Amino acid sequence: MPADTCPNNQKMPLTKRSELLALLRLAAPLVASQLAHILMVLTDTLMMARLSPEALAGGGLGAATYSFVSIFCFGVIAAVGTLVAIRHGAGDSAGVARLTRAGLWLAWLLAGVGAVLLWSLKPLLLALGQTPRTSRTLGIFCSCCLWRCQGR
Repeated sequence: MPADTCPNNQKMPLTKRSELLALLRLAAPLVASQLAHILMVLTDTLMMARLSPEALAGGGLGAATYSFVSIFCFGVIAAVGTLVAIRHGAGDSAGVARLTRAGLWLAWLLAGVGAVLLWSLKPLLLALGQTPRTSRTLGIFCSCCLWRCQGR
């Protein structure tokens, strides 16, 4: 059985089984969250499909666009958290405050840009040749998503 050293120089036995159990304890909430998200998307899809093909098309376009915008924004904001952690590890309290403040401003800026993009998507899709009914349904879907731009 391999042994590893803890920070306080005590021997700590590590087995593959104990490592796997620790990994599963960490991963289980993430897996459950992802499964819940998939089930919500499935429920939305089934409900929109019962309404009409246009509702399904508009909702699908809107969901894909919202996902793209939100994942991009969250990715940018996640970088701020890393930078703040680096400054905190370096003992730079002023840098932590400065980056946190800048991160909050950046989050509001990204939320505004995302909201404008979602708001202007309906006319853009009409110009690109989508049917008016699909674009109208997408507009309804995206206008509901606008309220989610400020937080998940």
